Amino acid sequence: MTKAMFLLVMVAIVFAMIGGISLMQNKYQYYLRLQYAVLQWDYLKTEIAYIDYNYGGVGNWFTQHKKSDPVPLDGKDAKLIPVLVYHGIITDPNWKPDGTNISLQDFQNQMFALKAAGWQTISMEDYLAFIQNKKQLPEKSFLLTFDDGRKDSFYNGDPVLRAVGYEATMFVITGASMDDGPSPFHLSREELQQMIKTGRWEMGSHTQNGHGSVPVNSAGKWNHFLTNEMWLAGKNKLETEPEYLKRITTDLEGAKLDLENKLGVKPVLAFAYPYGDYGQDPSNFPQDQSILDNIVSSIYPISFIQASNNDYVANPADGSAISKRIEVDSSIDSAHLVSMLDNSRYKNLDYTDDFSKDNGWLEGWGSRRIDNNEMLVGATASDDSASTFLSGSSLWKNYLMSVKAEILSSDSFSLVARYIGEDDYATCDFSGDAVELSQKVHGQDRPTIEARLWNEITPGVAVSAAIEVNGNTATCYLNGTQVLTGTIDPALDRGGIGFKMWDPAHKGTLVVRNLKVVGMPSAFPVK
Repeated sequence: MTKAMFLLVMVAIVFAMIGGISLMQNKYQYYLRLQYAVLQWDYLKTEIAYIDYNYGGVGNWFTQHKKSDPVPLDGKDAKLIPVLVYHGIITDPNWKPDGTNISLQDFQNQMFALKAAGWQTISMEDYLAFIQNKKQLPEKSFLLTFDDGRKDSFYNGDPVLRAVGYEATMFVITGASMDDGPSPFHLSREELQQMIKTGRWEMGSHTQNGHGSVPVNSAGKWNHFLTNEMWLAGKNKLETEPEYLKRITTDLEGAKLDLENKLGVKPVLAFAYPYGDYGQDPSNFPQDQSILDNIVSSIYPISFIQASNNDYVANPADGSAISKRIEVDSSIDSAHLVSMLDNSRYKNLDYTDDFSKDNGWLEGWGSRRIDNNEMLVGATASDDSASTFLSGSSLWKNYLMSVKAEILSSDSFSLVARYIGEDDYATCDFSGDAVELSQKVHGQDRPTIEARLWNEITPGVAVSAAIEVNGNTATCYLNGTQVLTGTIDPALDRGGIGFKMWDPAHKGTLVVRNLKVVGMPSAFPVK
Protein backbone atom coordinates (compact mmCIF):
# COMPACT_ATOMS: atom_id res chain seq x y z
CA MET A 1 0.00 0.00 0.00
CA THR A 2 2.83 2.38 0.92
CA LYS A 3 4.63 1.58 -2.34
CA ALA A 4 1.45 2.22 -4.33
CA MET A 5 0.92 5.55 -2.64
CA PHE A 6 4.56 6.48 -3.28
CA LEU A 7 4.22 5.63 -6.96
CA LEU A 8 1.01 7.66 -7.27
CA VAL A 9 2.68 10.65 -5.62
CA MET A 10 5.72 10.35 -7.91
CA VAL A 11 3.48 10.11 -10.99
CA ALA A 12 1.56 13.18 -9.84
CA ILE A 13 4.81 15.07 -9.27
CA VAL A 14 6.11 14.10 -12.72
CA PHE A 15 2.87 15.18 -14.41
CA ALA A 16 2.90 18.42 -12.41
CA MET A 17 6.49 19.08 -13.43
CA ILE A 18 5.73 18.37 -17.06
CA GLY A 19 2.72 20.65 -16.96
CA GLY A 20 4.66 23.32 -15.07
CA ILE A 21 7.55 23.20 -17.49
CA SER A 22 5.17 23.41 -20.42
CA LEU A 23 3.43 26.41 -18.84
CA MET A 24 6.72 28.09 -18.02
CA GLN A 25 8.04 27.50 -21.50
CA ASN A 26 5.05 29.34 -22.89
CA LYS A 27 4.68 32.08 -20.28
CA TYR A 28 8.22 32.43 -18.99
CA GLN A 29 10.18 31.36 -22.01
CA TYR A 30 12.46 34.40 -21.79
CA TYR A 31 13.58 33.52 -18.24
CA LEU A 32 14.39 29.92 -19.11
CA ARG A 33 16.95 30.81 -21.75
CA LEU A 34 20.62 30.31 -21.04
CA GLN A 35 21.23 33.89 -22.16
CA TYR A 36 19.04 35.13 -19.30
CA ALA A 37 21.00 33.11 -16.76
CA VAL A 38 24.27 34.47 -18.17
CA LEU A 39 22.85 37.99 -17.91
CA GLN A 40 22.19 37.53 -14.18
CA TRP A 41 25.79 36.48 -13.67
CA ASP A 42 26.96 39.50 -15.67
CA TYR A 43 24.88 41.80 -13.46
CA LEU A 44 26.62 40.46 -10.37
CA LYS A 45 30.06 40.51 -11.96
CA THR A 46 29.67 44.09 -13.18
CA GLU A 47 28.33 45.29 -9.80
CA ILE A 48 31.46 43.86 -8.19
CA ALA A 49 33.65 45.54 -10.83
CA TYR A 50 32.00 48.89 -10.14
CA ILE A 51 32.33 48.44 -6.37
CA ASP A 52 36.01 47.72 -6.91
CA TYR A 53 36.35 50.81 -9.15
CA ASN A 54 34.40 53.14 -6.90
CA TYR A 55 35.27 51.85 -3.41
CA GLY A 56 38.68 50.29 -3.97
CA GLY A 57 37.49 46.75 -3.31
CA VAL A 58 34.54 44.76 -2.01
CA GLY A 59 36.01 44.77 1.50
CA ASN A 60 36.00 48.57 1.59
CA TRP A 61 32.40 48.56 0.48
CA PHE A 62 31.42 47.02 3.81
CA THR A 63 33.71 49.10 6.02
CA GLN A 64 34.03 52.60 4.59
CA HIS A 65 32.52 55.25 2.37
CA LYS A 66 33.30 55.49 -1.28
CA LYS A 67 36.94 55.99 -2.00
CA SER A 68 36.15 58.38 -4.82
CA ASP A 69 32.66 59.84 -4.86
CA PRO A 70 31.29 61.16 -8.13
CA VAL A 71 32.01 64.87 -8.50
CA PRO A 72 28.94 66.67 -7.10
CA LEU A 73 26.98 68.90 -9.43
CA ASP A 74 27.57 72.57 -8.76
CA GLY A 75 23.97 73.62 -9.26
CA LYS A 76 24.50 75.08 -12.71
CA ASP A 77 21.98 74.50 -15.47
CA ALA A 78 23.09 72.99 -18.75
CA LYS A 79 23.23 75.29 -21.75
CA LEU A 80 24.56 72.51 -23.99
CA ILE A 81 23.93 68.76 -23.83
CA PRO A 82 26.03 66.09 -25.59
CA VAL A 83 24.51 62.92 -27.04
CA LEU A 84 26.52 59.71 -27.35
CA VAL A 85 25.77 56.92 -29.83
CA TYR A 86 27.08 53.36 -29.66
CA HIS A 87 26.56 50.38 -31.92
CA GLY A 88 27.76 46.92 -30.88
CA ILE A 89 29.44 46.03 -27.57
CA ILE A 90 31.86 43.19 -28.31
CA THR A 91 33.14 40.46 -25.98
CA ASP A 92 35.05 38.36 -28.52
CA PRO A 93 38.71 38.35 -27.34
CA ASN A 94 39.88 38.08 -30.96
CA TRP A 95 37.91 41.14 -32.11
CA LYS A 96 39.91 44.02 -33.57
CA PRO A 97 38.70 47.65 -33.41
CA ASP A 98 36.70 48.42 -36.55
CA GLY A 99 35.77 52.09 -36.19
CA THR A 100 32.13 51.27 -35.37
CA ASN A 101 31.85 48.99 -32.35
CA ILE A 102 33.39 48.99 -28.89
CA SER A 103 34.76 46.28 -26.63
CA LEU A 104 32.88 45.58 -23.41
CA GLN A 105 35.92 46.52 -21.35
CA ASP A 106 36.24 49.90 -23.12
CA PHE A 107 32.51 50.58 -22.73
CA GLN A 108 32.65 49.69 -19.04
CA ASN A 109 35.68 51.94 -18.52
CA GLN A 110 33.92 54.84 -20.25
CA MET A 111 30.70 54.54 -18.24
CA PHE A 112 32.55 54.13 -14.93
CA ALA A 113 34.71 57.18 -15.73
CA LEU A 114 31.74 59.35 -16.74
CA LYS A 115 29.91 58.40 -13.56
CA ALA A 116 32.97 59.20 -11.44
CA ALA A 117 33.27 62.59 -13.18
CA GLY A 118 29.69 63.46 -12.18
CA TRP A 119 27.97 62.94 -15.52
CA GLN A 120 24.41 61.60 -15.44
CA THR A 121 22.10 60.33 -18.17
CA ILE A 122 18.71 61.85 -18.92
CA SER A 123 15.55 60.52 -20.55
CA MET A 124 14.52 61.28 -24.10
CA GLU A 125 11.52 63.19 -22.77
CA ASP A 126 13.79 65.40 -20.68
CA TYR A 127 16.16 65.91 -23.59
CA LEU A 128 13.34 66.98 -25.92
CA ALA A 129 12.01 69.38 -23.28
CA PHE A 130 15.51 70.86 -22.95
CA ILE A 131 15.93 71.31 -26.72
CA GLN A 132 12.56 73.03 -26.87
CA ASN A 133 13.65 75.31 -24.00
CA LYS A 134 10.88 73.99 -21.77
CA LYS A 135 13.01 72.43 -19.04
CA GLN A 136 16.28 73.14 -17.26
CA LEU A 137 18.63 70.24 -16.59
CA PRO A 138 21.83 69.89 -14.53
CA GLU A 139 25.00 70.94 -16.30
CA LYS A 140 26.60 67.48 -16.46
CA SER A 141 23.67 65.80 -18.25
CA PHE A 142 24.04 63.66 -21.36
CA LEU A 143 21.84 61.48 -23.53
CA LEU A 144 23.01 57.90 -24.12
CA THR A 145 21.80 56.14 -27.29
CA PHE A 146 22.35 52.88 -29.17
CA ASP A 147 21.53 52.09 -32.78
CA ASP A 148 20.16 49.04 -34.63
CA GLY A 149 18.43 47.08 -31.84
CA ARG A 150 21.41 44.76 -31.43
CA LYS A 151 21.52 41.90 -28.94
CA ASP A 152 25.11 42.61 -27.95
CA SER A 153 24.23 46.20 -27.02
CA PHE A 154 21.64 45.03 -24.50
CA TYR A 155 23.10 41.84 -23.08
CA ASN A 156 26.62 43.24 -22.77
CA GLY A 157 25.68 46.83 -22.00
CA ASP A 158 22.77 46.54 -19.57
CA PRO A 159 24.82 45.20 -16.64
CA VAL A 160 27.06 48.28 -16.94
CA LEU A 161 24.06 50.62 -17.05
CA ARG A 162 22.55 48.97 -13.98
CA ALA A 163 25.81 49.19 -12.06
CA VAL A 164 26.18 52.95 -12.59
CA GLY A 165 22.48 53.85 -12.60
CA TYR A 166 22.34 55.01 -16.22
CA GLU A 167 19.49 54.89 -18.74
CA ALA A 168 19.61 54.73 -22.52
CA THR A 169 17.56 54.84 -25.71
CA MET A 170 17.69 51.96 -28.18
CA PHE A 171 16.88 52.92 -31.78
CA VAL A 172 15.15 49.88 -33.26
CA ILE A 173 14.86 48.66 -36.85
CA THR A 174 11.35 47.43 -36.23
CA GLY A 175 11.15 45.23 -39.32
CA ALA A 176 14.11 43.25 -38.00
CA SER A 177 13.06 43.13 -34.34
CA MET A 178 9.31 42.64 -34.20
CA ASP A 179 9.48 38.97 -35.16
CA ASP A 180 9.71 36.83 -32.02
CA GLY A 181 11.66 34.18 -33.92
CA PRO A 182 15.32 33.64 -33.05
CA SER A 183 17.86 36.08 -34.43
CA PRO A 184 21.61 36.02 -33.78
CA PHE A 185 21.87 39.78 -34.21
CA HIS A 186 18.67 41.77 -33.62
CA LEU A 187 16.66 41.81 -30.42
CA SER A 188 13.21 40.22 -30.61
CA ARG A 189 9.99 41.90 -29.56
CA GLU A 190 10.01 39.88 -26.32
CA GLU A 191 13.55 41.01 -25.53
CA LEU A 192 12.66 44.63 -26.24
CA GLN A 193 9.72 44.32 -23.86
CA GLN A 194 12.02 42.97 -21.16
CA MET A 195 14.38 45.88 -21.73
CA ILE A 196 11.55 48.36 -21.21
CA LYS A 197 10.57 46.58 -17.97
CA THR A 198 14.02 47.24 -16.49
CA GLY A 199 13.23 50.96 -16.47
CA ARG A 200 16.66 51.63 -17.98
CA TRP A 201 15.73 51.53 -21.65
CA GLU A 202 13.53 53.61 -23.94
CA MET A 203 12.79 52.84 -27.57
CA GLY A 204 13.18 55.04 -30.63
CA SER A 205 12.77 54.47 -34.35
CA HIS A 206 15.57 53.51 -36.72
CA THR A 207 13.13 52.85 -39.62
CA GLN A 208 10.93 49.85 -40.26
CA ASN A 209 12.76 48.33 -43.23
CA GLY A 210 14.74 51.38 -44.32
CA HIS A 211 18.09 50.57 -42.76
CA GLY A 212 19.63 49.39 -45.98
CA SER A 213 19.94 50.16 -49.66
CA VAL A 214 17.79 50.20 -52.78
CA PRO A 215 18.69 50.00 -56.49
CA VAL A 216 19.25 53.53 -57.81
CA ASN A 217 19.94 53.05 -61.53
CA SER A 218 19.68 50.60 -64.39
CA ALA A 219 23.31 49.51 -63.95
CA GLY A 220 22.51 47.82 -60.67
CA LYS A 221 24.03 50.37 -58.31
CA TRP A 222 22.57 50.47 -54.79
CA ASN A 223 22.50 53.33 -52.27
CA HIS A 224 20.79 54.36 -49.03
CA PHE A 225 17.07 53.64 -48.76
CA LEU A 226 15.97 56.97 -47.30
CA THR A 227 17.96 59.41 -49.42
CA ASN A 228 17.60 58.05 -52.95
CA GLU A 229 14.86 57.55 -55.49
CA MET A 230 14.51 53.83 -56.10
CA TRP A 231 15.04 52.30 -59.54
CA LEU A 232 11.89 50.47 -60.64
CA ALA A 233 13.20 47.68 -62.85
CA GLY A 234 9.72 46.65 -64.01
CA LYS A 235 9.04 50.16 -65.26
CA ASN A 236 12.63 50.84 -66.36
CA LYS A 237 12.68 54.19 -64.55
CA LEU A 238 13.26 55.89 -61.24
CA GLU A 239 10.28 56.31 -58.96
CA THR A 240 8.60 59.70 -59.09
CA GLU A 241 8.74 62.20 -56.25
CA PRO A 242 5.20 61.24 -55.09
CA GLU A 243 6.24 57.56 -55.13
CA TYR A 244 9.36 58.43 -53.10
CA LEU A 245 7.26 60.37 -50.59
CA LYS A 246 4.84 57.45 -50.20
CA ARG A 247 7.61 54.85 -49.77
CA ILE A 248 9.52 56.85 -47.15
CA THR A 249 6.40 57.99 -45.28
CA THR A 250 5.03 54.44 -45.17
CA ASP A 251 8.27 53.11 -43.72
CA LEU A 252 8.71 55.81 -41.06
CA GLU A 253 5.06 55.76 -40.01
CA GLY A 254 5.17 51.96 -39.96
CA ALA A 255 8.12 51.99 -37.58
CA LYS A 256 6.27 54.36 -35.26
CA LEU A 257 3.16 52.16 -35.30
CA ASP A 258 5.26 49.06 -34.61
CA LEU A 259 6.72 50.66 -31.50
CA GLU A 260 3.35 51.95 -30.33
CA ASN A 261 1.17 48.92 -31.08
CA LYS A 262 3.58 46.01 -30.58
CA LEU A 263 5.68 47.38 -27.71
CA GLY A 264 3.26 49.85 -26.16
CA VAL A 265 5.72 52.74 -26.51
CA LYS A 266 3.72 55.98 -26.37
CA PRO A 267 4.57 58.51 -27.44
CA VAL A 268 7.42 57.68 -29.82
CA LEU A 269 9.59 60.77 -29.55
CA ALA A 270 12.75 60.10 -31.51
CA PHE A 271 14.15 58.89 -34.82
CA ALA A 272 17.79 58.18 -35.72
CA TYR A 273 18.86 58.44 -39.36
CA PRO A 274 20.54 55.23 -40.59
CA TYR A 275 24.25 55.83 -41.23
CA GLY A 276 23.70 59.42 -40.05
CA ASP A 277 22.68 60.19 -43.66
CA TYR A 278 19.97 62.84 -43.76
CA GLY A 279 20.64 63.85 -47.36
CA GLN A 280 24.11 65.31 -47.11
CA ASP A 281 25.74 62.29 -48.77
CA PRO A 282 25.77 61.89 -52.58
CA SER A 283 22.49 60.56 -53.97
CA ASN A 284 20.45 60.51 -57.16
CA PHE A 285 17.85 62.85 -55.62
CA PRO A 286 19.32 66.29 -54.76
CA GLN A 287 16.04 67.49 -53.23
CA ASP A 288 15.97 64.64 -50.70
CA GLN A 289 17.36 66.60 -47.74
CA SER A 290 14.56 69.14 -47.43
CA ILE A 291 11.85 66.64 -48.37
CA LEU A 292 13.15 63.99 -45.96
CA ASP A 293 13.45 66.52 -43.17
CA ASN A 294 9.80 67.50 -43.66
CA ILE A 295 8.68 63.86 -43.58
CA VAL A 296 10.68 62.99 -40.46
CA SER A 297 9.70 66.11 -38.52
CA SER A 298 6.01 65.49 -39.30
CA ILE A 299 6.24 62.06 -37.61
CA TYR A 300 8.88 62.44 -34.87
CA PRO A 301 9.48 65.50 -32.63
CA ILE A 302 13.26 64.95 -32.58
CA SER A 303 15.75 63.19 -34.86
CA PHE A 304 19.46 62.42 -34.64
CA ILE A 305 22.44 62.43 -36.97
CA GLN A 306 26.16 61.88 -36.32
CA ALA A 307 28.40 64.90 -35.75
CA SER A 308 31.20 65.45 -38.26
CA ASN A 309 34.72 66.70 -37.49
CA ASN A 310 33.49 70.23 -38.16
CA ASP A 311 30.56 70.11 -35.74
CA TYR A 312 30.24 71.06 -32.10
CA VAL A 313 29.74 67.99 -29.92
CA ALA A 314 26.92 69.33 -27.72
CA ASN A 315 23.45 70.59 -28.60
CA PRO A 316 21.85 73.88 -27.49
CA ALA A 317 18.25 74.58 -26.48
CA ASP A 318 17.47 76.22 -29.81
CA GLY A 319 14.31 74.34 -30.78
CA SER A 320 16.03 72.44 -33.58
CA ALA A 321 14.33 69.22 -34.73
CA ILE A 322 17.72 67.62 -35.47
CA SER A 323 20.42 66.90 -32.90
CA LYS A 324 23.98 65.70 -33.44
CA ARG A 325 25.54 62.73 -31.69
CA ILE A 326 29.12 61.81 -30.85
CA GLU A 327 29.82 58.39 -32.34
CA VAL A 328 31.88 56.42 -29.81
CA ASP A 329 33.97 53.31 -30.43
CA SER A 330 37.11 51.70 -29.04
CA SER A 331 39.34 54.40 -30.53
CA ILE A 332 38.20 56.80 -27.77
CA ASP A 333 39.58 56.00 -24.35
CA SER A 334 37.69 56.86 -21.18
CA ALA A 335 39.86 59.85 -20.22
CA HIS A 336 39.43 61.38 -23.68
CA LEU A 337 35.65 60.89 -23.57
CA VAL A 338 35.36 62.53 -20.15
CA SER A 339 37.54 65.41 -21.33
CA MET A 340 35.45 65.80 -24.49
CA LEU A 341 32.22 66.05 -22.51
CA ASP A 342 33.72 68.29 -19.83
CA ASN A 343 35.05 70.68 -22.48
CA SER A 344 31.73 70.69 -24.36
CA ARG A 345 30.04 72.60 -21.52
CA TYR A 346 29.29 76.27 -22.08
CA LYS A 347 32.33 78.53 -21.57
CA ASN A 348 31.63 81.85 -19.92
CA LEU A 349 32.71 85.20 -21.32
CA ASP A 350 35.18 86.77 -20.62
CA TYR A 351 37.42 83.87 -21.64
CA THR A 352 41.18 83.42 -21.78
CA ASP A 353 43.40 80.52 -22.88
CA ASP A 354 47.15 80.33 -22.32
CA PHE A 355 47.29 76.90 -24.04
CA SER A 356 48.82 75.23 -21.01
CA LYS A 357 46.34 72.42 -21.70
CA ASP A 358 43.67 71.53 -24.26
CA ASN A 359 40.42 73.23 -23.28
CA GLY A 360 38.38 71.64 -26.04
CA TRP A 361 39.84 72.76 -29.36
CA LEU A 362 38.18 70.59 -32.01
CA GLU A 363 40.10 69.67 -35.14
CA GLY A 364 38.10 70.33 -38.30
CA TRP A 365 40.82 69.27 -40.70
CA GLY A 366 44.59 69.42 -40.99
CA SER A 367 46.55 69.06 -37.73
CA ARG A 368 46.32 70.69 -34.32
CA ARG A 369 48.66 70.39 -31.35
CA ILE A 370 48.89 72.18 -28.01
CA ASP A 371 52.34 72.35 -26.47
CA ASN A 372 54.47 74.74 -24.42
CA ASN A 373 51.72 77.39 -24.10
CA GLU A 374 51.11 77.42 -27.86
CA MET A 375 48.55 75.96 -30.22
CA LEU A 376 49.95 74.90 -33.57
CA VAL A 377 47.48 74.57 -36.44
CA GLY A 378 49.10 73.17 -39.56
CA ALA A 379 48.75 71.77 -43.04
CA THR A 380 49.51 68.10 -43.67
CA ALA A 381 50.64 65.99 -46.59
CA SER A 382 46.99 65.46 -47.53
CA ASP A 383 45.57 68.87 -46.49
CA ASP A 384 46.85 72.23 -47.73
CA SER A 385 44.87 73.96 -44.99
CA ALA A 386 43.81 73.44 -41.39
CA SER A 387 41.06 74.56 -39.07
CA THR A 388 40.16 74.34 -35.39
CA PHE A 389 37.31 75.73 -33.29
CA LEU A 390 36.54 75.92 -29.59
CA SER A 391 34.05 73.53 -28.03
CA GLY A 392 31.62 75.22 -25.64
CA SER A 393 31.67 78.56 -27.47
CA SER A 394 28.78 77.95 -29.88
CA LEU A 395 26.32 80.19 -27.99
CA TRP A 396 28.54 83.25 -27.85
CA LYS A 397 27.08 86.29 -29.57
CA ASN A 398 28.94 89.59 -29.28
CA TYR A 399 32.63 89.58 -28.44
CA LEU A 400 36.15 90.70 -29.28
CA MET A 401 38.71 87.91 -29.79
CA SER A 402 42.41 88.83 -29.79
CA VAL A 403 45.52 86.65 -30.09
CA LYS A 404 49.22 86.74 -30.73
CA ALA A 405 49.61 84.91 -34.06
CA GLU A 406 52.66 83.76 -35.98
CA ILE A 407 52.51 82.01 -39.36
CA LEU A 408 55.43 79.75 -40.33
CA SER A 409 56.35 78.86 -43.93
CA SER A 410 53.33 80.78 -45.19
CA ASP A 411 51.68 84.21 -44.88
CA SER A 412 47.97 83.36 -44.66
CA PHE A 413 45.72 82.72 -41.67
CA SER A 414 42.21 83.54 -40.46
CA LEU A 415 40.47 84.39 -37.21
CA VAL A 416 37.03 82.79 -37.16
CA ALA A 417 33.99 84.21 -35.34
CA ARG A 418 30.29 83.30 -35.13
CA TYR A 419 31.24 79.74 -36.08
CA ILE A 420 28.02 77.69 -36.22
CA GLY A 421 29.39 74.94 -38.43
CA GLU A 422 31.50 74.43 -41.53
CA ASP A 423 28.81 76.11 -43.65
CA ASP A 424 28.20 79.15 -41.43
CA TYR A 425 30.84 81.53 -40.04
CA ALA A 426 32.65 84.85 -40.49
CA THR A 427 36.42 85.38 -40.78
CA CYS A 428 39.11 88.02 -40.82
CA ASP A 429 41.59 86.67 -43.39
CA PHE A 430 45.16 87.94 -43.04
CA SER A 431 47.34 87.27 -46.07
CA GLY A 432 50.54 89.06 -47.08
CA ASP A 433 49.60 92.67 -47.77
CA ALA A 434 45.82 92.31 -47.45
CA VAL A 435 43.06 91.69 -44.94
CA GLU A 436 39.61 90.47 -45.99
CA LEU A 437 36.35 90.21 -44.10
CA SER A 438 34.67 87.03 -45.39
CA GLN A 439 31.59 85.05 -44.50
CA LYS A 440 29.94 81.80 -45.45
CA VAL A 441 26.18 81.44 -44.96
CA HIS A 442 24.35 78.14 -45.52
CA GLY A 443 27.35 76.89 -47.46
CA GLN A 444 27.50 79.88 -49.79
CA ASP A 445 30.46 82.28 -49.84
CA ARG A 446 29.39 85.91 -49.61
CA PRO A 447 31.27 88.86 -51.23
CA THR A 448 34.32 89.90 -49.22
CA ILE A 449 35.49 93.32 -48.04
CA GLU A 450 39.22 93.92 -48.57
CA ALA A 451 41.78 96.32 -47.14
CA ARG A 452 45.41 96.59 -48.28
CA LEU A 453 48.40 96.37 -45.97
CA TRP A 454 52.06 97.13 -46.41
CA ASN A 455 53.45 93.59 -46.23
CA GLU A 456 52.75 93.35 -42.51
CA ILE A 457 52.14 89.57 -42.54
CA THR A 458 55.61 88.01 -42.72
CA PRO A 459 56.44 84.33 -42.13
CA GLY A 460 58.01 83.85 -38.71
CA VAL A 461 57.00 87.27 -37.37
CA ALA A 462 54.35 87.41 -34.63
CA VAL A 463 51.50 89.90 -34.93
CA SER A 464 48.60 90.90 -32.73
CA ALA A 465 45.35 90.10 -34.54
CA ALA A 466 41.72 90.48 -33.49
CA ILE A 467 38.17 90.09 -34.74
CA GLU A 468 35.13 91.77 -33.21
CA VAL A 469 31.51 90.82 -33.82
CA ASN A 470 28.72 92.95 -32.38
CA GLY A 471 25.23 92.65 -33.76
CA ASN A 472 25.55 92.45 -37.56
CA THR A 473 28.89 94.25 -37.63
CA ALA A 474 32.31 92.61 -37.83
CA THR A 475 35.66 94.37 -37.51
CA CYS A 476 39.22 93.19 -38.19
CA TYR A 477 42.26 94.51 -36.27
CA LEU A 478 46.00 94.14 -36.81
CA ASN A 479 48.63 95.22 -34.28
CA GLY A 480 46.06 97.25 -32.38
CA THR A 481 44.77 99.15 -35.43
CA GLN A 482 41.31 98.79 -36.94
CA VAL A 483 41.84 97.65 -40.52
CA LEU A 484 38.31 97.25 -41.84
CA THR A 485 34.71 96.81 -40.75
CA GLY A 486 31.61 95.48 -42.49
CA THR A 487 28.19 93.92 -42.19
CA ILE A 488 27.62 90.19 -41.74
CA ASP A 489 24.48 88.19 -42.47
CA PRO A 490 21.79 88.14 -39.73
CA ALA A 491 21.87 84.31 -39.96
CA LEU A 492 25.25 84.50 -38.23
CA ASP A 493 23.66 85.78 -35.04
CA ARG A 494 25.72 83.61 -32.71
CA GLY A 495 28.61 81.17 -32.85
CA GLY A 496 32.02 80.37 -31.49
CA ILE A 497 35.63 81.12 -32.29
CA GLY A 498 38.32 79.33 -34.26
CA PHE A 499 41.37 79.58 -36.52
CA LYS A 500 42.20 78.63 -40.09
CA MET A 501 45.38 78.62 -42.14
CA TRP A 502 46.30 77.56 -45.67
CA ASP A 503 49.44 76.89 -47.64
CA PRO A 504 49.53 75.42 -51.19
CA ALA A 505 52.93 73.93 -50.38
CA HIS A 506 51.40 71.87 -47.50
CA LYS A 507 54.06 73.17 -45.08
CA GLY A 508 52.50 76.10 -43.24
CA THR A 509 51.82 76.22 -39.51
CA LEU A 510 49.91 78.85 -37.54
CA VAL A 511 51.18 79.41 -33.99
CA VAL A 512 48.60 80.91 -31.62
CA ARG A 513 49.36 82.35 -28.16
CA ASN A 514 47.60 84.40 -25.48
CA LEU A 515 43.96 84.13 -26.50
CA LYS A 516 41.52 86.60 -24.96
CA VAL A 517 37.80 86.88 -25.68
CA VAL A 518 35.94 89.81 -24.17
CA GLY A 519 32.15 89.87 -24.25
CA MET A 520 30.35 92.97 -25.43
CA PRO A 521 27.62 94.25 -23.06
CA SER A 522 24.85 92.86 -25.26
CA ALA A 523 26.41 89.40 -25.05
CA PHE A 524 24.93 88.83 -21.60
CA PRO A 525 23.05 86.84 -20.62
CA VAL A 526 23.13 84.02 -23.16
CA LYS A 527 19.65 82.62 -23.54
